[in-house]
Amino acid sequence: MGKLDKAVIFIDGYCNLCNGLLRRILKLDNKNNFRFSSIQGNTFRILMESGEIPPHVDSVVLYDQGRVFIKSEAVFEIARQLGGIHKLIRVFRILPKAFNDAVYDLIARYRYKVFGQRKHCDILPGRALRDKFLD
Repeated sequence: MGKLDKAVIFIDGYCNLCNGLLRRILKLDNKNNFRFSSIQGNTFRILMESGEIPPHVDSVVLYDQGRVFIKSEAVFEIARQLGGIHKLIRVFRILPKAFNDAVYDLIARYRYKVFGQRKHCDILPGRALRDKFLD
């Protein structure tokens, strides 16, 4: 299994929206807080099989030293760790979690139709970024 010494963001490797989010976070992660993997990868499968990540999760997941953040909570926690102006998105935490997750689910439901889908996961980091990707 990959290195879990930093927070790991798991994304849908086939989703254009998710890949755009990953690229944005890579540019903003000045503190080198994050590693990345896809929900289709071995690390995610092993964490799910071990019970550390709930089964049948199909969303952005942040795994941070045994703590698991899913859906809107993952987005809020990623923004918090990025710091700066990105923390402002956390203002939406005043809304009920059920509402935030419903908005997340709505976007997730239509992400392929609106943003497109890849035929395969093409998260292929260059040599400089290889340590940031687990599998």
